[in-house]
Amino acid sequence: MASNWFQAVYAQRGIALAFISSIIWAFNSLGSHISTQTVSTWTLCFVNSLLYLPSLFFIHWENSDRYRPSDGLLILLAGISDSASMWFASLGFSFTSIGNASAIIFSKPLFCLILSRIFLKEGLVLHDIGITVTNFIGVVLISKPRFVFGYYVTDVDDLELWGSLAALMSAVSGACVFLCIRKLVEKNVYDPALVMVAKAVVGYVFYGLLMFLNINSHNHMKTASDWFCVISTCLAAVIACVLVYLALKCENASVVALVGTAEVALSYVLQVVFMEDKLEPTAIVGAFLIAITPVWSAIRGMNYVQIGEVNKS
Repeated sequence: MASNWFQAVYAQRGIALAFISSIIWAFNSLGSHISTQTVSTWTLCFVNSLLYLPSLFFIHWENSDRYRPSDGLLILLAGISDSASMWFASLGFSFTSIGNASAIIFSKPLFCLILSRIFLKEGLVLHDIGITVTNFIGVVLISKPRFVFGYYVTDVDDLELWGSLAALMSAVSGACVFLCIRKLVEKNVYDPALVMVAKAVVGYVFYGLLMFLNINSHNHMKTASDWFCVISTCLAAVIACVLVYLALKCENASVVALVGTAEVALSYVLQVVFMEDKLEPTAIVGAFLIAITPVWSAIRGMNYVQIGEVNKS
């Protein structure tokens, strides 16, 4: 009896890992918001890049003979895009609430559809168009641009809008990473460790240079609390990323995306508990519309899998 229960729980380990990852990502959002009030975003990204460097020891070097120059460019582009997504996300968490920033960053599927259509020449069905429109409305409701809402939104700070735009750019950059990874998978040359190393090297060089030039007025980890907050935040990001990779090894990507929507809800909870921010009705509706995308896509993906299994049988 106990063994059957253990096997049933073990079979759902992918879902558990994805949910734990969502919790850690939410706390990473909170840590980023707190850290960037006293520490520059360059510093946060630099430390994060350093923590990805140990991925060097997990690269499958035995497969190095399969790589072509075009594959190397894709890996480099994935590293640059991932590093840029990390910085834009840090800016988003710095200038706007963690719930709103998390919700907008979660609109990556929208830009994956758009960029796939542009660069991979993939067709869009009615379902994809509906998702695109729904995501777009959700982003608008959260960011509340003045050219849409006009003077009715008088309490919106300009920094909030810039934070929303930064979160949006993080979503676009993240979508570019997904496209690069898809091409690498198609060529059968995808190595997660290699992509993380590319991200680490790009971030180490670029953000290290910006710190050396002292590009802004923020101090660079002058107190013990700064060190603790920054390292904890960056370590959380690395752990959450690893958990997602582990979840994808034992669970369908659609299911992982479905469970990942918990991050948005958890971010809003942390926003209320730790930041004492009020939740605006438009932001809640916008976050809900954005979260619908992976949920609906996951349900469709699982249905396709079940139909395929039935046909095989």
